[in-house]
Amino acid sequence: MLENWWTILVALATIPLATFIVFSLFFASKKTIQKKTPAIFFVGPTESGKTTLFCQLVYEKTKSTVPSIEPNEALWKDDIVLVDLPGHARTKHWTEKKLNESYDIRLVVFVLNSATMDRDLHQIGLSLFDVLLKCRKHKISKVLVACNKFDLFTAQPAKQIQTAVLKELDNIFEEKEAQLDAIVTEDVDWDQLRPQLQDIPLEFLSGSALKGTNLDQWIQWMESSL
Repeated sequence: MLENWWTILVALATIPLATFIVFSLFFASKKTIQKKTPAIFFVGPTESGKTTLFCQLVYEKTKSTVPSIEPNEALWKDDIVLVDLPGHARTKHWTEKKLNESYDIRLVVFVLNSATMDRDLHQIGLSLFDVLLKCRKHKISKVLVACNKFDLFTAQPAKQIQTAVLKELDNIFEEKEAQLDAIVTEDVDWDQLRPQLQDIPLEFLSGSALKGTNLDQWIQWMESSL
């Protein structure tokens, strides 16, 4: 009889411990799921003004910058991390590395130089094409094309840039599959690729990160897209 009571007492004592373990595992799991940090990524060709825009948003002033070789990161709006990625071809590994880290990437800002469109159109098209592939892979559905340096004499308006860039993307799609394989490394189904990338909306807006002109339009778009 005493043995039965002892068994019952041990069982009763075990219940709270088991309950505590279950709840601890539940909340630990929940914390792990929620640990991804909301982020906005700045991407685009080198010398397009990504870091200048980053400084405007983070420090609310411009700073003297040089082409970045490593990412810049800072908190914005209290709970959003801005990640400024270098645009040089030799630093592409940073983009993939950061995309695979613990970020909840809400949107991407693709920064281009409005004043050098005639010279850089093809490179801009290839760069944006690669960005769209990564957006597709990481399920990022919001992309702002920030047409920077629009205050310069040779700058083209956003609508004109949009027409030229979309046409260039069409030209890239028409290139041979072997050429595309040389441009990007993602394993993709080319038959399904075109409609999938075209489903990612692109918002083209002009502005000047250096002078802060139309900066509010970019900020408004980012805030409304979070």
